[in-house]
Amino acid sequence: MAADPLETAWKIQAALADSTSKADTKASIALSLQSTVLALLGVLAASGRGVEARSMAGQVLLWTGGCILGAG
Repeated sequence: MAADPLETAWKIQAALADSTSKADTKASIALSLQSTVLALLGVLAASGRGVEARSMAGQVLLWTGGCILGAG
């Protein structure tokens, strides 16, 4: 017996909805972690207490890490 096209379409839609839901959850967790780290980098840069924040190499690392986190 041939499969009902409407039933197949609903199964595909359910599978897509499930995978989209999982991807949204992972993205929201990643976004919250990146936002927290970016805020921490900003606080450390403003306070002058970052990892060797006053040296040129420390500034380059700080801004590079901030840009990478900002790009997401």
